[in-house]
Amino acid sequence: MRRFWLLLCVVLAGTPAWAGDYDLKLPETGRKTIEIGGRLEFRSIFHDFDKSASIYRIKYIGKPEKANTLEYNPQLELKVGVNLGRLNVYIYSHHDYNRMVFGDQWTSNVYEGYITFRPVTSLTFWAGKKSFSWGKGYAWNPVGFINRPKDPDDPNLSLEGFTVVGFDYVKSLKWAGFKTVSLTALLMPVFTWDTALGKFGDLNAALKLYVLFLDTDLDFIFFNGPHQPASYGFDFSRNLGESIEVHGEIAWRTGTTRYLLDGDGRAFYSSRDQLSYLLGLKYVTLTETTFILEYYRNGQGYNGRDLDQFFTYLEATWRNYMRFGKALALRRAESVIQPYLDQRFFGRDYLYFKVSQKDLWNVVDFVPWAAVVTDLNDNSFSISFGATYKPVTNLELGIRVGCPIGPAGTEFGDKPDALKIEFWTRFYF
Repeated sequence: MRRFWLLLCVVLAGTPAWAGDYDLKLPETGRKTIEIGGRLEFRSIFHDFDKSASIYRIKYIGKPEKANTLEYNPQLELKVGVNLGRLNVYIYSHHDYNRMVFGDQWTSNVYEGYITFRPVTSLTFWAGKKSFSWGKGYAWNPVGFINRPKDPDDPNLSLEGFTVVGFDYVKSLKWAGFKTVSLTALLMPVFTWDTALGKFGDLNAALKLYVLFLDTDLDFIFFNGPHQPASYGFDFSRNLGESIEVHGEIAWRTGTTRYLLDGDGRAFYSSRDQLSYLLGLKYVTLTETTFILEYYRNGQGYNGRDLDQFFTYLEATWRNYMRFGKALALRRAESVIQPYLDQRFFGRDYLYFKVSQKDLWNVVDFVPWAAVVTDLNDNSFSISFGATYKPVTNLELGIRVGCPIGPAGTEFGDKPDALKIEFWTRFYF
């Protein structure tokens, strides 16, 4: 069975197909409309390892040593929407198989599954599992208290939601510069699959007030729960002309808990208030070249001293293993560093820059791009570039190449991949 899937991935990763972009509609029966669609993706990932990186040593030493490997990841996403007038049902499931470096993994999740009820045009109620994307930043969202972390290089990928009960109320205004006001209120009960928001049985609450004032989008956000810090957020976005847009976010979280590791490998927790913020701009030229620049201050991130202790511990663990051959120490290290690795960016200050060109060389839907993420505290960075191309409406081909750069003991300098290349084919139906 595994060989079948691997062969299927290799063959179909470069094979064109025909489908529609979630647009298949069954004939209407009375007031009932059913929409069925989805996405089938075949992705292959080439890893060229940096065997001198401390994180590679901890994660892979003791296993069959590899200089590089090829990973396969076929995915299937299904979307079903049922329109019953004022009542609607929406289900979105995600299924994938991942042949990784050391082992295979099957996952199957319901990303979203909820019902909506709209008694009047301005009011909508939700109940079920739903995803949200709060915040105005492209690479990061400090105010996204109920967001799943996104990939800055592919921020539009679908992400798993949380269980919610809530409503959204929208009101149009013509008063003192105010044009639109909306209020989103959510209750978020925590079940076993929602542990990212607390413990089983918790009931969290989230509020977002949106205001369109003097052509500026403003959001005021609140989030709290039994095992969550009280969190307050504000974001804005405004077009300064036809070509320039500025945006920003600021988040204040009280009594957040941080996981820390000293140079001897002793783990402990500290509690403190946290301030995070982001400021960015987007500029689009007449030839449709897009530039995005963002600065991000990660209040939950680790400072230089914290990271020095982290990398000191990894180096000491490696030396002890080489001297005494105690694999148990490596397994313990792999466990205690995981909270660091669970954060895609665990430093304090970052700069993000991305440039993309629409329809390069007059090829419709061919979009090459390049991006750089820099850790401003240790001056390490990651550079990536790629392209997407849609030869037909329902098919997307893509490539992404990523290369972290920096000396040992820095965030990007100690990434296990010296080079990562991804290819994908997406079929929409």
